[in-house]
Amino acid sequence: MSSPPLHADPLVDAINASRLRHPHVGDRWLIAVSGGPDSMALLRAAQTYSRLHHCEIACGHVDHQLRPESGSDSRWVEEQCRELGIPCQLERIELPFAQEQLTAIEEQARNARYAALVRMAQQTQATAIVTGHTADDNAETVLHHLFRGSGLRGLSGITEVRSLASGVSLWRPLLSIRREEIVDSLARLQQPSLVDQSNTSAAFTRNRLRNELIPWLERELNPRSVEAVLRIAEQASDWQAWIETEAQRCLAAALIEPVTEVVRLRREVLTAAHPALLRECFVRLWVRLDWPRQSMTAEHWKRLAEVCQDDGPPAVHMPGGRDVRRRGAMVVIEP
Repeated sequence: MSSPPLHADPLVDAINASRLRHPHVGDRWLIAVSGGPDSMALLRAAQTYSRLHHCEIACGHVDHQLRPESGSDSRWVEEQCRELGIPCQLERIELPFAQEQLTAIEEQARNARYAALVRMAQQTQATAIVTGHTADDNAETVLHHLFRGSGLRGLSGITEVRSLASGVSLWRPLLSIRREEIVDSLARLQQPSLVDQSNTSAAFTRNRLRNELIPWLERELNPRSVEAVLRIAEQASDWQAWIETEAQRCLAAALIEPVTEVVRLRREVLTAAHPALLRECFVRLWVRLDWPRQSMTAEHWKRLAEVCQDDGPPAVHMPGGRDVRRRGAMVVIEP
């Protein structure tokens, strides 16, 4: 795989640069296509790249059946793929939830979409599911997490590559691309795209960030506000990676094996750690044991760290029914 730029299209170059950073994404890709500008620009750029490097690509489209026009959108995507000579997989899903629960709609639709895409990828032996998330999407995500009170992990923004299933990565190669470059690419290729009217609805927080807050920031405070947000995200990501590595070391030293339903930790190791590192140590434990973290807040992680200290509470009860107690030289976690 060569490193020089491949093509005049910055999207193709972005795919090349990202693949050089993450060669494990392989050469069989399922391109997640909604029909919107980002995904159509990604599809065309991936097609160009695949011809240059002999990769195999296919389109994966998920119809959530949430909008009256979703069926016609699916047919449009299929027709575009036929014209481009790209194999297309389509899956229709039904989501049982109340329409007024907007946050639930977004979360459930996203989870169901990725589950459907994983099924498609496994059926076609694709090594990566590729999405068209851009620099603007990343900045919106960071701001969204910031205003929700997120910590470093949330401020790190969107990860470029992560595992979705065994042998299947989720890959976002366009995170360096601004939205105007998407528009330019589509215009240059004369490639049409669909417009999702829900993207203009002020009922969704992300839309207000995209359509109101970020334009205001760029107009009134700093025309390079998105770049400034992304610099913070990069720094947060670097620090988060470092603290996770140190927390893994701390956890390995603190764990009294074997780990069963009851977890025992050496207090002397935990009390020697900085509180921030100690909180991350407990996060790593929850991840390692696959305990649910959805209900765990920053306050819960703080209380876990406090119970390790002599002047902290002797016991705390965590979401999910786990009791954490200080017992002499140990901290014990049991159901």
